[in-house]
Amino acid sequence: MSFKPLVSVIIPCYNYGKFLAEALDSILAQTYFNWECIVVNDGSTDNSELIGRKYKNSDSRFKYIYQKNAGHSAARNTGLAVSSGKYIQFLDADDLLEKEKLNLQVQLMEENPEIDLVYSDILGFLDKDPDRKLTPANFFTQELISGKGEMIIANLIPTNFFLPGCVIMRKTIYDKIGFMKASYGFEDWEYFFRMAFEGFYFYHDSRSEAKLLSRTHGNNTTHNAMKMIKSKVTVREEIIKVTHAYLSENKLNLSKNFAAKLLKEHHKLLINDQAIINLYTRNYIIGFKYIVLNAYYSGKPIIALIDGLKWTYYGLKKAFG
Repeated sequence: MSFKPLVSVIIPCYNYGKFLAEALDSILAQTYFNWECIVVNDGSTDNSELIGRKYKNSDSRFKYIYQKNAGHSAARNTGLAVSSGKYIQFLDADDLLEKEKLNLQVQLMEENPEIDLVYSDILGFLDKDPDRKLTPANFFTQELISGKGEMIIANLIPTNFFLPGCVIMRKTIYDKIGFMKASYGFEDWEYFFRMAFEGFYFYHDSRSEAKLLSRTHGNNTTHNAMKMIKSKVTVREEIIKVTHAYLSENKLNLSKNFAAKLLKEHHKLLINDQAIINLYTRNYIIGFKYIVLNAYYSGKPIIALIDGLKWTYYGLKKAFG
């Protein structure tokens, strides 16, 4: 590959200064050299600014932007708005990239213009592990697939099946669908749904040299299960609105049966999560209403009842220790 197109690496950072330098070092270590790295400090109160400015002053490929705290999606949007690359690579400030990721995946997309987005596998590591042992990270239950249209949309219904840092995509996607919706969690899920609705081709790259290295530590958003479920409900409601908008404008190239199934599955999963939230927070009347609805829509009343009892138990355990 003689021509090396520019890659824009976008890193939102909120009070992750203790991890940021290592994330930026993983960009410096890339075997692909034509990149810009845009660090968006989302109103941090730690040493994130010191780290960001240090790297900016040491290498002109680093860009540093400060904004008042507005959430990950807003920080990524700030980075997207000023990016100049043909390709966009997302990365969270506490994660790392394998050193061949940009090189291998830019080459893949340059040689295969039908591919719009490439996502990698994930290796996880514990921040407290001095040996930095890497193990396969199974955050998602869906199959890791390549394709577009109904098959990708169906795989996105339960939740995302990759993390933002797995992704490198053509900037033409952003030119087509614009910014991420504002949210404090799962905002990338709605974004990838819109990509699938627009018919962009997703490609799963399983090569070990191109993986995302995901750090597990006490401050990960994913460790707060109830907060994540609440965020998931908010974003799923937004996805349902977006789906209705696409359908009303006749912009989705979907079969009628698939469109009906899509909305039904969303409503079923939304009801399940609403039952969990209400039972966990001891809103029992509302919670059991959703349990009944979940039993009806899922067609699995025994499982719905067991789930209801489980989350009632967790709520009571939290209340009484």
